[in-house]
Amino acid sequence: MHLIQILTNDTHITVDPHTLVTATPITELTAKRPQLQPILDRFGLDTCCGGHLTVTEACVEQGLDAATVATALLDVLEAHSTD
Repeated sequence: MHLIQILTNDTHITVDPHTLVTATPITELTAKRPQLQPILDRFGLDTCCGGHLTVTEACVEQGLDAATVATALLDVLEAHSTD
């Protein structure tokens, strides 16, 4: 598993990618990582009005398997981390 470092002003925060994609509100996630937008769209997750929800919350609301969505998002993050 890889860790992602997020720069916040002068502070480095290391975040487990799974936590990032499951615990971060969708609007914040897509603002920081726009490459995730197509995946969220593919699963029909609301990135506008429902964007205040986390991926996990949105999946529960839509009846989706959160693990499947998280895996798809993590695959994209992994692919972009090697660029």
